[in-house]
Amino acid sequence: MILDISPTRMELLRLKKRLSIAIRGHKLLKSKLDELIRMMLALVKDALHLRKKTDDKFAEANRYMAVAGSSTSTEILNAALMVSEKKLKIDLKYRQIFNIKVPEFSARSTKGHNSYGFAQTSVGLDFALEIFDKTVKQLIELSEKEKKIQLIGDEIQKTRRRVNALEYILIPNIEETLKYITMKLEERERDNQAQLMRVKDVVRAPLAPTSAYPGSSKSPL
Repeated sequence: MILDISPTRMELLRLKKRLSIAIRGHKLLKSKLDELIRMMLALVKDALHLRKKTDDKFAEANRYMAVAGSSTSTEILNAALMVSEKKLKIDLKYRQIFNIKVPEFSARSTKGHNSYGFAQTSVGLDFALEIFDKTVKQLIELSEKEKKIQLIGDEIQKTRRRVNALEYILIPNIEETLKYITMKLEERERDNQAQLMRVKDVVRAPLAPTSAYPGSSKSPL
């Protein structure tokens, strides 16, 4: 589609500069898109591996909890879980990946211990809580990776739309407009050359002789 601008030499120069910027911007955005896709694929691979590892650990902990529940009443089991003095604190900070603000979590456990009585609880509860304590940090790491995947995925969609807009709309429109303006300027140049040639022909044409008196072919002298 030809842009709605005047076909002048000034606009031609301005459009050429705009086309150069658009091509350079397209190249940079394409490089950014490729890097974002590479980062996302690496994060997805890590997240899938970590998710499987986390699911396996939680499945193991649930088996120990099932053993603990089979040998301990629900009331005692709930009371033992409520009196734990251990607490988990999560620190949050952000860092920039390109122009994406991604979160980073760091988990740390406060000092404490499981303060339930060992006489009334099963050893399965001890194993389950130990696995949960180690695996919850993996779960937080998995949450961080999945959030990064979501944010990078959104940025990939935005960047791809911009790349497509430049590649299939803006750059072709500018190139088509440049051809149109060039054609119009060449037409004007040809018209000017034709007019100049006509003027030269008129100037070079010999003047016809004129008589001193109208209607007479002889000079008065």
